[in-house]
Amino acid sequence: MVIVTHEIPTEAAREALRIGREGGAWTVLNPAPADGIDRTMLSLADVVTPNRGELARLAAADSRRSGRPTSGSEDPIGSASTLLQTTSEGAGARRAFLVSLGSSGAVLVTRDGPPVDITAPRVRAVDATGAGDSLNGALAAGLASGLDLEHAARRAVVAASLSVTRAGAREGMPTAAELAAAMAEGEPGPGTPAAAATEPAAGA
Repeated sequence: MVIVTHEIPTEAAREALRIGREGGAWTVLNPAPADGIDRTMLSLADVVTPNRGELARLAAADSRRSGRPTSGSEDPIGSASTLLQTTSEGAGARRAFLVSLGSSGAVLVTRDGPPVDITAPRVRAVDATGAGDSLNGALAAGLASGLDLEHAARRAVVAASLSVTRAGAREGMPTAAELAAAMAEGEPGPGTPAAAATEPAAGA
């Protein structure tokens, strides 16, 4: 498992993903910040994990480079689907986008199936710091442990939701036991295709 955030130089992030691909690892890209990322980087990531605003910036930049119209920030499913496709600029992300929608949860957009809405559990938010880190860490840990992508994504959304109930980034991250208990209490049923994701963009 190789998980990369864009808080390091772009070339370093791209090289880490390339080495991960060559080694046969899962590669997860957290595109924060989203500026400066193109398909040479996206095509090295199995899963890309933007929030709504980051996805809009990725899609807008891709549209400018390719000359193709963008679906707009109000349509994360359309934007993610475009960034999974191959264009004149090159291949898109390899497997999926998990787009976080803050308190509304996330939408999982894959190459192979319909989009899946993932509802976040209701919690009393105290501090959103580190919610995105919790989502990415739990997603990577779930995939590394052998979970399928949808189950790992659902687990990641629950982890992010639990993380906002306590102050601090590291301090807010749930333990494996806390996450397992939360999943057992409210294990979602089979994935429901997402018609559209129009929830307000509350940050993750």
